[in-house]
Amino acid sequence: MAFFAVLLVLPTGEAIHAADVWTISGPEAADVRALAIDPKTPTTIYVGTAGGGIFKTMDGGRQWHGASRGLVNGYVSVLVIDPRHPRILYAGTDNQGVFKSTDGTASWHAINHGLDRFGAIWAISIDPRASNTLYALAQELETGMAHSALFKTTDGGRTWYVLDMQIEYGGRALAIDAKSGAVYAGTGSGVHKSTTGGASWSFLRFKKSDTRGPWVTALAIDPVRPSTVYAGTDFGLFRSRDGGESWEIVNGFWTVRALALDPHAPQTVHVATEDGLLRTRDGGKHWIRLDSAFGLQALAYARSSPSTLYGGTSGDGVIKSTTDGKTWQLASHGLASSHIQSVAVDPAAPKTIYAGVYRRSIFKSVDQGSSWENMSPRWLDGAAVNVLAVAHTKPATIYAGTGDIWSARPWRGGWAMSSDEGHTWRWPTANFDERSVVQTIAIDPITPTTAYVGTNGIVVQGITSGGTVFRTTDGGATWTGVRLDLPLQSAGIYGLEIDPAKPTTVYAATGKGIFKSTDGAISWQLLALADKWFWALAIDPATTATLYAATGFDILKSTDAGQTWTVVSDGMPKAVARALLVDPSSTNTVYAGSDDGLFVSTNGGAVWRRVQAGPMNTAVNALAIDPTDRNTIYAATDAGVSRVHLGDQPRSRSQTAAESPSR
Repeated sequence: MAFFAVLLVLPTGEAIHAADVWTISGPEAADVRALAIDPKTPTTIYVGTAGGGIFKTMDGGRQWHGASRGLVNGYVSVLVIDPRHPRILYAGTDNQGVFKSTDGTASWHAINHGLDRFGAIWAISIDPRASNTLYALAQELETGMAHSALFKTTDGGRTWYVLDMQIEYGGRALAIDAKSGAVYAGTGSGVHKSTTGGASWSFLRFKKSDTRGPWVTALAIDPVRPSTVYAGTDFGLFRSRDGGESWEIVNGFWTVRALALDPHAPQTVHVATEDGLLRTRDGGKHWIRLDSAFGLQALAYARSSPSTLYGGTSGDGVIKSTTDGKTWQLASHGLASSHIQSVAVDPAAPKTIYAGVYRRSIFKSVDQGSSWENMSPRWLDGAAVNVLAVAHTKPATIYAGTGDIWSARPWRGGWAMSSDEGHTWRWPTANFDERSVVQTIAIDPITPTTAYVGTNGIVVQGITSGGTVFRTTDGGATWTGVRLDLPLQSAGIYGLEIDPAKPTTVYAATGKGIFKSTDGAISWQLLALADKWFWALAIDPATTATLYAATGFDILKSTDAGQTWTVVSDGMPKAVARALLVDPSSTNTVYAGSDDGLFVSTNGGAVWRRVQAGPMNTAVNALAIDPTDRNTIYAATDAGVSRVHLGDQPRSRSQTAAESPSR
């Protein structure tokens, strides 16, 4: 398993901080959003991931390594290569605009002059006749799809200017005719075309009666017959044989995620959809379904290698086919950028870590993340594991909360448990709907056979209904549940915390305020803040009347068991915090995992600082602490599991250099 450490020395300030050291490991996999193959050296391939930045292989996918130096955002949606100068690449990110590399990804720099507040880039296309000319579809960061625009540069990205084209519901696809220079733009309302370099545009109607078309997700132009254009949409695949003047649907399957035309035989088209991979060899007259168990969202042909395709998946990394898509193999060695939803440390064996990988289920490491093993049974594989908790029992009892509001498959909801360190799993015998989404689990620190599970109720068309807290007092053999008095469409329960001094006192963070129970979750009362949505909750184990809660862009603190709250967000970014952790051995030290990275406060939340994670700050979804080393934190991030060693905690200049024995 490949992993690497990032060592950064922070600038001197009012406090002296030791260097932050991050060890980033797997499990090996990635959510690959973009894929680009060097047109002159097809064994050189680049991918853009959701959280882990950019990776590069020079041997056709046998070994990958990170290629993100200078990139400040790890969420890469677009990658394009200059066809004339393949060492020049452009990357579009989710919220930091466009980046450019002129040295084959050895380094990157931002090229956003003129893009202004349009920092979310969803499509980039290079004019093959003049490779300094590029077009980019972008969205405004604050308002999203409500404000989208098409930009153009003629100097390789040094300056951008907006084009006069009305875009409804955002844009996702661009294509340029290599012969005529005609530009096609796929938006949320159909396809637009310009034959004047973007100076004027025409709306291409899929039907003569259309006032707006379907959502366009992909575009491809036949390189031999450029009047033939394919448009992938949320209603299937359309084809035009007259440059967009008229269209016909060639396959009305599920939403198209990606398109690839064989450069040697462009009548052969591969289409990745929500329902699988399909192929035609006659331009769409006949189709066959190909056996691919992977969720493809990017496709590309190796130009000099007939029948060789690469695919980017939504969780398994890169796959490769040398049989024109008939069979596929994983090609992700070294591509460690998994989307980790949850992480937990075995308190009895601190080198053992469990990680919940989004839609890839549960992995285990016995060497602090250097290597990983998939511990999921077949019936659990593919579940979204939102939370993990390990009870201090021998052997370890593990609870896994699952469920995905975007999945229509009921077996992906609820929770599972293992009483033998993850080797076997079972469903609990609780009365719950399998469409439930479990986001939080709490284990009694005094009596580990007592545990609580918070659900988000039943998912119906992406909407959750209420929430229930289930309790076991016999290690999961039996469960009882009490539903909180939550509105029908609230998001249920996101955090549970047990008072270690009075374990029958339980707090719940919900989509409608903070609740408290003093009788072991039998009855509940709303404390306050019913108008706020809470994502996370943490309790001070030494002074248990002190709590921290995350809501919106703020961290709140209570010192009276939740009766009153104050904002303690100085130094925090404008980002949602989804995880909170109080250091049990030094309770003034509090960690917050946010959509913009990891933060720490050493004075009870009065001031926060960023824990540096190298050049990119990816989302931190969950946190766990090593019970034998308070300076080692495990972070579940969108780029994998990170082991964070903070060294010595910050000290004021007047303090001596010696650490206290408790540290």
